Amino acid sequence: MNTLYVAGIGASAGGLGALKLMLEHLPGKTGVAFVLIQHLAADHRSALVELLRPAASIPVSEASDGIVLEPDHFYICPAKANIALEDGVIRLVPLTEAQKGHMSIDAFFYSLAREYQQRAVAVVLSGTGSD
Repeated sequence: MNTLYVAGIGASAGGLGALKLMLEHLPGKTGVAFVLIQHLAADHRSALVELLRPAASIPVSEASDGIVLEPDHFYICPAKANIALEDGVIRLVPLTEAQKGHMSIDAFFYSLAREYQQRAVAVVLSGTGSD
């Protein structure tokens, strides 16, 4: 039985300070996988991994398709995709032109709840629009 807990974190592009502060105070052993969904322009290259890694006591990496979630890791959604969780695996869903202004945080939280149910937590640090 999978006992992994997953924390989904939603933040707007202005959430960098809150994310750094959170990572600075996060213990190295929580048993939780963290997944960050941030509002970014689809054509924007994110430097979040490089900006957040020095503040963290756990590995920080950009999520890629097919990665199995591991405890005590911090995954960041790339700018040109949404993340869905399926059988403990990250699935990247490429954004289409019609999805600009999409609700990426909401979509991930629904996926997180379906997959992990009572072992899921959703945190919104900041948001924009209706997401």
